[in-house]
Amino acid sequence: MKNFTETKIASFVAFDIISREADSEGFVHINDNDVLGLAHKNHYDTFKTGNVWTFAKENGMDPEEAAERARSNNNKLYWINKRATSITAWKQDKVNLINVEVGMKVIYAGKKFEIAADWNKNLKLKEL
Repeated sequence: MKNFTETKIASFVAFDIISREADSEGFVHINDNDVLGLAHKNHYDTFKTGNVWTFAKENGMDPEEAAERARSNNNKLYWINKRATSITAWKQDKVNLINVEVGMKVIYAGKKFEIAADWNKNLKLKEL
């Protein structure tokens, strides 16, 4: 993956907000290592991407069998999960959040998607 320019656009105690440059077609490249941040009026919700192949590998399953099972059950192959937030008694490492917006075009796992709003203030990947 080509390295795209990243610019810090805001900084808070727990995280920095990073804007990642889009490619020549207007797509921002994201991956499973990224923590995504969606701005609201006075806070950021954080998200992580996932896909059936990575999930299967991490859990000792055959990726292609897992993908076929997901397809046959009409389950999603790619997704965005909201991350839980908690207050702790110990200091946490500062996290970089890649700034995302509803309607943003992204490339994830080699596929083109649009980030779309989902129920209960969640996000989903809409394949293009």
